[in-house]
Amino acid sequence: MLFLDKHEIQERICALDVEAVWSKIDALLPPDKLTCRADVSELVMTALEKFIAQFPGEIAIDLVEDWINAPLEGGYNFRGIVDAAGWHRVDGRVSRFVIDFKTSSGALDWRWRSKLNMSMQPRLYMSAMDADRAYIVGLTTREDFSGNNIEILTYSKSDTLNEDVRRYLSQTIKLYEAVANDEVFPQNRPTACIGASKCHFYEQCLSGTMPRKAPERIEHWSATSLQMFHECPERWRRIKCGEQPEPTQNMIVGSAAHLGIATCLRQIWELPEPETDLPLLTSISEEATQ
Repeated sequence: MLFLDKHEIQERICALDVEAVWSKIDALLPPDKLTCRADVSELVMTALEKFIAQFPGEIAIDLVEDWINAPLEGGYNFRGIVDAAGWHRVDGRVSRFVIDFKTSSGALDWRWRSKLNMSMQPRLYMSAMDADRAYIVGLTTREDFSGNNIEILTYSKSDTLNEDVRRYLSQTIKLYEAVANDEVFPQNRPTACIGASKCHFYEQCLSGTMPRKAPERIEHWSATSLQMFHECPERWRRIKCGEQPEPTQNMIVGSAAHLGIATCLRQIWELPEPETDLPLLTSISEEATQ
């Protein structure tokens, strides 16, 4: 495992094969979105440098954009993509951490922090990977934003973490089983209807004209899917039925930033490229967690 201190990491950031990074990003961005390249570049480099500044001692990244799987009760599985995970070594003590990079089209203000502080996603990842800490690195993609465009939230493992996660998953599955065969799911009005932007399904829910269809039974739950189900089961149903609105520019920039960060981390810690492509293009289901 390759442990590096801040000075060594900074040297490797300066020596990055930038063209290799941007060629991947350019391949992801549609031709009419290539003007986003400068925005993505700034987000990637600022996020890397600000996150690394959090750590005294040395860090080793050993997992980047990779799957984790864990069995759940009732024959279900928890399946998710961890943006990055690694080890922190200081004064001879080594601890495990996970990182989740989140892009947002809004300001990284108290509302953003409050919502994510209540999120189960970092706790799910800590429990699944037996990690001591989780970090959410927020990046705003808002073009007119002149304030802080990077924000880092830290979560520490509690004594009741695994029990809290087990209860949350068990209760979610029970709620899902109660409505799984219904053609319309409960609507969590109004908190899930209007956030950074109005829900794509808002007008149909308001008029009661939503299509009636029970989604196919699922086997896998991701952290994003779990959170969306709790925020609004009806929105979750519509998306599981295949109704995906076109990605916005903020989603595309966010996805490109994820890819850029992942490519840089692999170069810095000399990690291999993934054997299969991961679903990097951000969808409305991902934006639901912002």
